[in-house]
Amino acid sequence: MLTDPSVQLVFEARASRVVGVSTRLFRRELSQAGLIRAVRLKPGAVQVVLPIESAAALTDRVVPLSTLFPRLGALERAVLAGDDDAGFAALEAWLAPRLRTPTSAVQLAVGTIERIRADRDVTSVEQVCRIAGVSIRPLQRLFRDSVGVSPKWVIRRERLRDAAVELEKADATSLAELANALGY
Repeated sequence: MLTDPSVQLVFEARASRVVGVSTRLFRRELSQAGLIRAVRLKPGAVQVVLPIESAAALTDRVVPLSTLFPRLGALERAVLAGDDDAGFAALEAWLAPRLRTPTSAVQLAVGTIERIRADRDVTSVEQVCRIAGVSIRPLQRLFRDSVGVSPKWVIRRERLRDAAVELEKADATSLAELANALGY
């Protein structure tokens, strides 16, 4: 699976965690029956939900949710009990009062990532600078703090996802044509 620039809150009995953006190969062995419910945060919006200074602190890390929010036992049980509707209702009830108003930096990061995702022609950091209206260094700081990865990583990941979708189609073109169409 190709990861994306999202942080996830994962609820699992006695193992609830925050999963940061993964830039490397990772492995998770599933050896027993169990239940997991999770929420994927909008790329760039992690600081609206989690009490962290920079999303980079979570990159390539899995952090016990209890380190950020102590005393999760009752919440974990409520999220994992019953059907999906009840579990996600409990999660939403816990999460809603913790949401902070997005800063202008978070809004810029979220909007910029949405633009990268929507426009296949965005293939360089310089283009992203024009979209965001900032120079390279402030853009890199914005992405480090709001996303946890560089703008170049986000661009590459989105184009790789585009390539994977195209390759999955039965009528895919040659690899050379596909690479050219995606800006490689």
